[in-house]
Amino acid sequence: MIVKFKEPISEVWKIVQTLPREGRFLEFSFNDIFEKSSSNNINEIRTEVMKLVDYDYFVRYDSPYLESIPNSLKNFGIHRQRLTFEKEYEVLEISYDRYRLLTDEDAKPYGNDPIIYDPRQFDVIDKDEPSFWVTFMEEDGERSASLPSWKEQYLFDDYHDGVESARQKFWNDLKKYYPKTWIERNIKS
Repeated sequence: MIVKFKEPISEVWKIVQTLPREGRFLEFSFNDIFEKSSSNNINEIRTEVMKLVDYDYFVRYDSPYLESIPNSLKNFGIHRQRLTFEKEYEVLEISYDRYRLLTDEDAKPYGNDPIIYDPRQFDVIDKDEPSFWVTFMEEDGERSASLPSWKEQYLFDDYHDGVESARQKFWNDLKKYYPKTWIERNIKS
C-alpha cells in the first residue's frame, strides 16, 4: 500500500507558515491567525485550526485550565512533520485505522522511525495491501492490519521503549517484507 503525504490547503495553514519561529519551534494562538486572516469570523478560524489539530498537522498544548487561558497565549504548535509533502511512502501497517510509516531519514530527533499517522494526511496511490497482512478488528471497532507477529508481540511498544530484540525484529522484518522501503532508505544491516 502506497500513500502520498499531502500539504493542507487552507488559509490557516498558509498563515501559520508565515508566523515567526522562536528557534526550531513555531507556537501560535487563534489570535495570531485571526489578525492575518481575510475572515472576520473567529469561529471559522477556530474550526479550521481544530480540524488541523484533529488531522495531526497541529498540536494543542492541553491543560486542565485551557478553557480559562486567554486566546492571546500560545496554546498551539505546528506538529513536527517528519515526512516530506508530496512524497510517497509505503504503509508498514494499519494500526487502529492509522498508517504506520517510516519517517524521513533526516527527520529529527530520529530518522527512519516507524510512526503512526492520521490517514487524512495522505492520498492513497496504491490501495493494494500486502498479502502477508492479517486484519484485526479492535475492541472499539477500529481496523488494524499488519504482520501477525507485530500485533501479537506489541512490537512497536517495545520498539519505542528501546527493547533491542524488538528493534532487531522490526529491522529484520522490514528488510524481508518491505524490500522497496529497505532499499529506498539504503538501510545498512
